[in-house]
Amino acid sequence: GTFKIFFVDVVVQMARSEMVVTSPLVIYVDDCAICGREREPTDQEMLAFHGWAEETCGVHFKAIKDKPAAQQQLYLGFWWDSITLTRTLEERKLQSYISDLAALAARSSVTLAELQGIAGKVQRAIKTLPPGAACLCANMFALTHGLQLPWQRRRTTAAVRQDFTDLAELLRINMGRGYYSYDLFDKAPAVWSDASKSKEYTGGGFVSEDGRYSFWRYGSSAARKPIDFLEGDTALHTAELLGHTWRKCVVPFGIDNMAFKASAAKGWSCAPRLQWLVRNLFQMQIQGDYILQFFWLASKDNVLADHLSRNREDEFLRVAAAMGVWSRGVATRLVGAGQVRQLGVGYSSNTLRDGPSGKSAGSLLLQGSISYKRTDLYTGLPEGLAARLDEILDNRLRPSSMRTVETAARWWKTVCEMHGWDLIITRDDDERGGKLAAFVLHLCDQTELVYSSIEPYVWGLCNWMKLQRQPDPRMGVEGWSDFMQSIKVLTWVPHEPRKEIPLDIIRAALRTVDRTCRWEVQIAFWIVLHLFTFARTESSCPKNWSGPESFDAAFHWQTEDVRGSRLYDRLNIKARMKAYKQDPRIERATAAGGDWVYIGDVDDPDFSVVSWFTCLAGLVGDRRPKAPFFLDRDGVRPYRYKDAVADMRTLLGRVEVGGEAVDASQYGGHGLRVTGYNLSKAGCGVDITAAHGGWESAAHDRYERFRLSKVLDIPARMIGTMPAVPDEDEEAEQQQPPPAVRPIVRTAGVRRGDTSRPAVEADEAAEGGGEADEDDDVVVVRRKPKGRPPRGDNGRPMTWNRSRGEWRETLTEDEDEEHDDDGHGFGSAATPPPPPQPAPTRPAPHSARLQHKEAGVELPNTIFGASPPDHR
Repeated sequence: GTFKIFFVDVVVQMARSEMVVTSPLVIYVDDCAICGREREPTDQEMLAFHGWAEETCGVHFKAIKDKPAAQQQLYLGFWWDSITLTRTLEERKLQSYISDLAALAARSSVTLAELQGIAGKVQRAIKTLPPGAACLCANMFALTHGLQLPWQRRRTTAAVRQDFTDLAELLRINMGRGYYSYDLFDKAPAVWSDASKSKEYTGGGFVSEDGRYSFWRYGSSAARKPIDFLEGDTALHTAELLGHTWRKCVVPFGIDNMAFKASAAKGWSCAPRLQWLVRNLFQMQIQGDYILQFFWLASKDNVLADHLSRNREDEFLRVAAAMGVWSRGVATRLVGAGQVRQLGVGYSSNTLRDGPSGKSAGSLLLQGSISYKRTDLYTGLPEGLAARLDEILDNRLRPSSMRTVETAARWWKTVCEMHGWDLIITRDDDERGGKLAAFVLHLCDQTELVYSSIEPYVWGLCNWMKLQRQPDPRMGVEGWSDFMQSIKVLTWVPHEPRKEIPLDIIRAALRTVDRTCRWEVQIAFWIVLHLFTFARTESSCPKNWSGPESFDAAFHWQTEDVRGSRLYDRLNIKARMKAYKQDPRIERATAAGGDWVYIGDVDDPDFSVVSWFTCLAGLVGDRRPKAPFFLDRDGVRPYRYKDAVADMRTLLGRVEVGGEAVDASQYGGHGLRVTGYNLSKAGCGVDITAAHGGWESAAHDRYERFRLSKVLDIPARMIGTMPAVPDEDEEAEQQQPPPAVRPIVRTAGVRRGDTSRPAVEADEAAEGGGEADEDDDVVVVRRKPKGRPPRGDNGRPMTWNRSRGEWRETLTEDEDEEHDDDGHGFGSAATPPPPPQPAPTRPAPHSARLQHKEAGVELPNTIFGASPPDHR
């Protein structure tokens, strides 16, 4: 039950070898220590070691300088804790190491003396990190190669500077504390991995002792990597798939490649490709808080993983059953087995390229793997700041979450009154586990709540305790997760999906709308808008008129957020998506510059979003841009969600199916989103539907992968006025092979010519870019004819429109005030014009007001969605 430090073992080896000393022998001894289970026997063993070393080796110790055995002891520059099996750097050394590493990370060159000085500190620092931390030293030692004199200098590399930065960050995170023994860790099921490389097939696979296995084929680019790299990548991918099950465990990991096994065991490699793998494995061990214990596995003993790496799954299962190697479980094929594995980011649209890419961000989880002395935010807080801190923490949760917290607190008060407990579960209360269990059992036995409601109330109670300046009472309660899993089995009820509203019922309800009644037109537009945008109802309507969850300009639509526009000579409505529950601070990439959703108009008058929008604009009249878009029936207060649902159910209740009125109470606002998603997915496909609804989008722009002309087709394909997009297989069958064309041999010489675009004149550049073509999105630029511009009917010189290739009227600010900001001549933001007339004999005027004037339509001076012009 003891262990001796390295130099003690040297003395022992000298004694065993019976070395003959012919000259005086001087041995310099640093600190030494032994560890035992009991204090007195350990002290006596050290004294006995002193006598043995003096008599046998002639090494003298000063017993007066011995320290008595203790659970925490300082020697060799570390504080050793025999309870938690951790060692911690002295505080002064820790601060010095961090400072020196940070200084060298900012240096462009270092001398050999400086490298040698920092090398000793780095080697001591990595003693506080898990095995494999030597990968942080490899680049530093490589930098010393070839230097002989102390003053010789070498430029630092980016890799060395990053190593110094990462090591300094890790020391800050773990506060210089790490494990010197992993006896307190559990032992995970052993894992065997293998990779194969041949012309026919290159792949990898692994199998765990508990029955889980997976395999994959490497892509053409990855298959060209050396076999030792593929063996290491197999180990890396295995850790990615199983690492979440290895927390606080030592994992025996078998590898049949000696090169990578040796590199992984010592923590670094001279080969850059293997060094990259070793470094990533080390970071994954920190993230998952486990230790990989690599051992060499002969190829003849690695038959199971060998079958998987060569895509022989049936043979693998047969041999595994015959060998009976799985003593802890049954064969479990992991999801994704058999797929192609790519290395790196791959193609430009790969979603792996999105998101934060901090090099040492994953290592921040190291702080949870070491035990620290407990403290909180209020300890040491200056007097007078506690109320301010409470105010900040109280605003962390949204009103809907606070309702859950308050409801859980009411249930908890009932339980406390039944058992005579205090309301607050104090810090380190030994009975907190039983109190929480009693709370859950009360919800389980005394109420009709199901697990999907019980679990949030448990969360709410724990957050209520946090608001009372107490820690989460679930922390440190053994068996809590098993208890909640049992409650889940007992109270589980399958979730019912949100019920969609049939399209036929929506159409029949819209036909009952009185187009002279403002609230009926408004709810009709509300229905059509949510049906075609799949928008969450929280975007259009608040829950309350005042107080929490009332109208918020950051969440709810204002007049300026719903506009009319013209794209590709097609009328449409666009709505700006703002914050919502999952993204309260508008952090999604699609919101950069405004997250606009476009709804194309359709020929069907029942579902014409432009028609309903225009009708509502005529009934509402003048509106300020910052005012709520949807208003209550009084025309002043915002439109609440429950009022919108009530009005929608009023319309749906007018419809009869089979001679009976529709039960409108079974439909809610979210049913429109479900209906819209299902119809769009059937008519347009999953990809563009997901992008339109905001469920997924790896691009910066919501519609970057799709032409806007296709987006405008979504409503028409949803209601069936335009045929659905065929599947890829059907479309491939319908495509006819192109006719065979005999190639023409060029008899003239081939020469390179000038293919650059024609220069754009200065006045053309000032007018802006061209217009996107509807078919292929190519910018079309037509050069302006030379000579003076002709004059229009108003007597002013006309302006050349290079996208249309024609002259247009030059308008004043008053005439062009209603021109849409998109520059497509749609008209005002709220009053769409009637469908475009046949092309006139002369160029159409650019202003919507002039278009109406020619059509004989007189527009009012004020517009819906904007303030009247201020002529002061």
